[in-house]
Amino acid sequence: MTSMQPVRAITTAASRDAPPRTADDRPPLVASIAASALINLLALTGPLYMLNVYDKVFAAASLATLLALSLMALCGYGALLRAEDLRLRILAQSPATGSAAARLLSRPNAAQLLDLPFIPLFLAVLCAIHPLLALTAVVLGSGAFAIARYQPLDALGRGRIAALLRNLHQAGQSVIIGVGAWLALEGAISAGALFAAALLCGKLYAPLEAAASLTVPPPRAAPPPAGVFSGDKLACQGLRLPPLTTPVTFALNAGDALAVVGASGSGKSRLLTYLAQRGAGTCFPAPAAGQPPLGYVPQALIDPAQGFTGGTARLFAIKQVFAGPARSILLDMPENDLDSHGIDRLCTLIATARAAGSTLIIATHQPRIIAACTQVLVIEAQTQWRAAS
Repeated sequence: MTSMQPVRAITTAASRDAPPRTADDRPPLVASIAASALINLLALTGPLYMLNVYDKVFAAASLATLLALSLMALCGYGALLRAEDLRLRILAQSPATGSAAARLLSRPNAAQLLDLPFIPLFLAVLCAIHPLLALTAVVLGSGAFAIARYQPLDALGRGRIAALLRNLHQAGQSVIIGVGAWLALEGAISAGALFAAALLCGKLYAPLEAAASLTVPPPRAAPPPAGVFSGDKLACQGLRLPPLTTPVTFALNAGDALAVVGASGSGKSRLLTYLAQRGAGTCFPAPAAGQPPLGYVPQALIDPAQGFTGGTARLFAIKQVFAGPARSILLDMPENDLDSHGIDRLCTLIATARAAGSTLIIATHQPRIIAACTQVLVIEAQTQWRAAS
């Protein structure tokens, strides 16, 4: 077979400054708020169950009452799980860029932030049980807020803060139980109300800690990585699959996106796997301090998002990589399982990442994704490479 010369990718008609496409974020926002309202109402299932078990079942010594309460609680928890799953799916499919609402829904702690407006509901129930319990919960929640507000830059410091918050959660419930036990001994509340209050107190921590993250000044955007993302005469040797018969050479600057296209089985995934393993001949831009060298979403998701399937899981994984600190990104057939709206969101992410100075290499068959890239490299059957015309 005649050896072909290494080729360099060429610039396509895609504009480097093309504005990202935006999506309407109002339906996801309204749907996520409605789901959050249902979730927080159903979260009262546990406290109400504890209250009735201690105050009615034990008092009446009735097995039938216990079975009826347990059945109702089981239905409530089942509905709660479904509502949580619905909210996660809404958040995973929400636009990643755009208005303040879209940015809110794309935050990692968006679910906890959506629970924040419902804190008064739990405080009102605690106050109805006894005002002292509500006051104790406010003090404990304020402490969690203050601790979460302080976030060191180093990983060790963040780990210590997380451990401190976990201990505060456990100690806080113990404090509530202790105060409730004293009130029960005084005859101010029942034993069931004591344990219901302990469960209610636990609902306050996560939303308050998420709210604390909003008060932390956003970190300064890291500068684009210095240098080029390049491959010099890559044959992809060392993989389990046969090496490419014709070496590949390319060079990408900050803000470039290279689309790798070709027939199925021609070697696109082989090239991206080789790049992800930082094989010989590859050169990555020097990342800023604390940045990983690259982000990678393989064609076969190793650990898909729990409870997600198909396009939802893939889009969730892609959004995580784009939201992370890596500025060199590899995507292997990212359009798999995505519908037209998912492709739109992916193109928006690509345009936004390019504008921020990230460098991308994308193996794809999707014309819209190819059009969102600045360069194209075509691989033909039997690993014969040529530049796109």
